[in-house]
Amino acid sequence: MNFPVWELGFAPGLLMAVVATLHVFVSHFAIGTGLFLVITERKAYREDDAELLSYLKRHSLVFIMVSVVFGAVSGVGIWFVIGLINPAVTSSLIHAFVFGWAIEWVFFIVEILAGLIYYYGWDKLRRDTHLTIGWIYFIAAFLSLVVINGIVTFMLTPAGWLENREFWTGFFNPTYFPSLVSRTFLSLALAGIYALVTASFIKETGVHRRITRYAGIWIVANMVLFELSLLWYWKAMPETVYQAAAGAIPITVNMLDARLTLSAITVIIALFTALIVPKLNKIPVAVAIMVLALGVFGSSEWIRESVRKPYSISQYIYTNGIFPSEVGAINEKGILASAKWISDEARHGDNYLQSGYEIFRVECMSCHTENGYLGIADKIKGWEKEFIFEITARLDSLRGKMPPFAGTEADRRMLTEYLSTLAGASRSFADGKEVFEDRCGICHTVGQYRNIIPMVADFTYEDLNDAVLAGLQDMNGNMPPFTGNADAREKLAKYLASLKDAKRTK
Repeated sequence: MNFPVWELGFAPGLLMAVVATLHVFVSHFAIGTGLFLVITERKAYREDDAELLSYLKRHSLVFIMVSVVFGAVSGVGIWFVIGLINPAVTSSLIHAFVFGWAIEWVFFIVEILAGLIYYYGWDKLRRDTHLTIGWIYFIAAFLSLVVINGIVTFMLTPAGWLENREFWTGFFNPTYFPSLVSRTFLSLALAGIYALVTASFIKETGVHRRITRYAGIWIVANMVLFELSLLWYWKAMPETVYQAAAGAIPITVNMLDARLTLSAITVIIALFTALIVPKLNKIPVAVAIMVLALGVFGSSEWIRESVRKPYSISQYIYTNGIFPSEVGAINEKGILASAKWISDEARHGDNYLQSGYEIFRVECMSCHTENGYLGIADKIKGWEKEFIFEITARLDSLRGKMPPFAGTEADRRMLTEYLSTLAGASRSFADGKEVFEDRCGICHTVGQYRNIIPMVADFTYEDLNDAVLAGLQDMNGNMPPFTGNADAREKLAKYLASLKDAKRTK
């Protein structure tokens, strides 16, 4: 609320996802490849393998171009983007870990310098000196991961930091070590994948086969260890993760399935094309494996981000930049009176549509657009104005894990006026299942999270139509009243009654 809202025209989180995923993917490659280079260089010296050394020199050029050039530019890009998208969260992380960020930049500078010296030192430095420079690079890169991992995992599991605000309590949080181990194995697997890509350009058959198999060992072994380490990471996750897996956020479940599928496909293809039949390692195959690995990495990061909602820093600050500790005061004072960057005209509340739009900007636009990615218009299509008003009072009870609405009842009325212009006219429904998905599915599922079946098991169709749907708030104050017309209510009652009957006939 103390910062202006950056209006992109599309969901800012999508921009952050693209920039961050590509940068972190490359940074993990840089860490793993640092170790790959020094171990492989030592192997080449030990075996007096001139062909392997020649390959490493070419491979290190790709390494420098990707890690130093793209990695450095995209790293700056992340700070630029997060500072604009969610400045309150960025400020909180800087204040909580200012010395952590400072030392990370020291490691980063050492990493960049060592990487450049390593590449330009081929045939100029003594072998032992060149190896030492390589080790300095890897250690600096890995220590960068050690520091950043503590801050990233803190955002999901701050644990005791919420009480004592101590640096080391937040840094060594419950998911710190599981995350560090899993990211290390993934970095080493990515080093093998990048080696597989550069090996695919080799024309000489014998060298191609040897390096392809060597890279395949790095890929398969570390991908398996990565998946095993995630079991430890999973057990250290908060309860919200298990709720998501149970269906609270269906797309998270789908993403979990997609991640496991992509990981399995990556291992199988790498096993077959790198270890069993290395001659199959052609450029398109190697690039396909890299794209699959990016899918594994991106889906893993997406899951980590999604299960943290409705918070940016769990239990400390919501995704819209409002602190839970501020909500009570905002509920009394009003969001228009509390937010700093609101026009005077909108702040007076004389124009409900304009004021409602300003409230949408402050409280919703960090995740939602009007009609684009996570567009709110599609989600509330056909909702009556009164239903929108009631739902805004229960945002934190929905399956989607949204922050609670912060503001007065008058603020909610203004937001409702604006949202109703996006919702359009009331819709008709083909059957009761459509009604359920539109009005009940935002909180309940059939057979999974908040399973509706046992909740209606004792009611007949007549009960549901005549009394239950007419008195939802009397049954549970968290449920909004049913505001649909008589036809929609009858269809919903029949559908709910059929769920009860279907259960009894099983």
